[in-house]
Amino acid sequence: MEVCSNASASNIGLEWKNAGHFSHHSTLPKQYTDKHLIASNVSGQVLKQYAKWAHAYLDNYPTFEPQEVVVDSAGNITVHPQSSMCHDFVTNSLWWLYELHQVTTSSEEPIFRDHIVVFANSVSEVDAADPAEWASVVEYFSTYQSTSSLMADLSKNFLNLRDVTALFYHMERPLFVYANRSYFRVELTAPVSQYCYLPFAFPPARANIFSATHKLCTPKTFTDLKGTLPVWQLTWQQSLLSLYQWKLRFEVLASPQEWYVLGGGAMLLSFVCLKMIITTVLGYVTNKQEGKAKVQ
Repeated sequence: MEVCSNASASNIGLEWKNAGHFSHHSTLPKQYTDKHLIASNVSGQVLKQYAKWAHAYLDNYPTFEPQEVVVDSAGNITVHPQSSMCHDFVTNSLWWLYELHQVTTSSEEPIFRDHIVVFANSVSEVDAADPAEWASVVEYFSTYQSTSSLMADLSKNFLNLRDVTALFYHMERPLFVYANRSYFRVELTAPVSQYCYLPFAFPPARANIFSATHKLCTPKTFTDLKGTLPVWQLTWQQSLLSLYQWKLRFEVLASPQEWYVLGGGAMLLSFVCLKMIITTVLGYVTNKQEGKAKVQ
């Protein structure tokens, strides 16, 4: 992701470099084969239609998205936005077969896939045409661009997204997620984030991290991150994040009026500091002179 900045937030564009990749092989590559077999009976006509759907897959799922956002509203589980990885291509394929052609699938042995789950109270789509909402999006993603440690960690391993998620959760700030050409504001909730292997759900069943009978998750959640991290480390991360966002605010997003206020405030603060220094120096000199007079 790159930030293309201009005079105001409404003129700032975000250029994404997370395009999904889809390739076709005439034979199945050995590294993608294992002992699992998904079985079903499909006619040749359906298979031809599926091939057309698969070739156009990137039109509907153009980006690589490792995380999925889960909202539990009184037991009503929704997953949106969803992840978009190779596992999801398989899942979406089976749902295409099921919904359009009533094809059911199964496997002889359990199949597991990984999920990076972000837990939220609510998810709302951002109105990119609204200057205030768009400014929040730009500020959020520019933090990654400016804060080299966050970007380096994410570039090294997308699983580090969980640590970033935890940081924003403990700062009581929302996440912004870009998925399928749209932006979403995510209000986080405990347990914040998890990385789990869940049983593959064949349509019409859907994967459910809360009710899955067999699952393998990371041993710790990130709700208690504040208690496990050294206080100075969390404070330092929060301070850096606030500093970068403040810097962005007044370098890129500030209006001329805000610059006038900032300049006037800086001049007033400089005057007060200078006055304090002069007063302190004069007081020191006066005390020294009074001390000499007493000695004489």
